[in-house]
Amino acid sequence: MSLLEQDVAEVEETGVEETDVEVDVEEVEQEPPAPGQQAIAELIAAAFAYLPTDDDADTIENIELLLVGTHNEAPPTSDINPRSVIKSVIARLPVQLRAVYTRGPGLGGITPESEIYLAQILADAFRYKPTPQDALIASAVSEEFSESDPTNVIETIQRLIEFSDEAVKDDLQDINIDNE
Repeated sequence: MSLLEQDVAEVEETGVEETDVEVDVEEVEQEPPAPGQQAIAELIAAAFAYLPTDDDADTIENIELLLVGTHNEAPPTSDINPRSVIKSVIARLPVQLRAVYTRGPGLGGITPESEIYLAQILADAFRYKPTPQDALIASAVSEEFSESDPTNVIETIQRLIEFSDEAVKDDLQDINIDNE
C-alpha cells in the first residue's frame, strides 16, 4: 500500500467528515503605474530604438557626465540636473518619438532620486546601438508592458545595455584612435 493510500485509509478510519468551506476572497485592484513612469519608460524605449549620430551620442554623454554623473561616478558639480539630460535627449529624438514626453503629464510620480537614475538610463539607451534582436526584444516588452508595468520595460532595456559588449568595442575604438 502506498503512503497516499495509507493516509486515505487512516482518515476514513477516524470517521472525520469532509466539509466544504466557503471563503470570501476579495480581489484587490492593482493601482495603475504613475503617468510619469509610463512616459519615461516609453521615452527610454524610443531612445533605445533610435540610432543617433556619433556627435549626438558624444554630446549626450558629455551632458550626462556634467549634470548627473554616471552610475559609478558623481558629477563634478553639486547642482545635479537630471531634467536637463532628459530634455537634451528629447531634443535629439525625431518628432514622432518626442511625442510620448510632450503628450504626457511630464514626470509626475517620480522621485528626484529616481529621476537621476532614469536620466542616466535614458542617456545610456540613447547612446546604445542595439542589435536587431535587442531592438525586437525592447519593442515587444515596451508594447506589452508600457501601460501596465513600465518598470519591466526600463529594467529590460537596462539589462540589454548592461549585458552587451558595446562598452568593450567603444574602449577598443578609443585605443585605436589614440594610437593613430
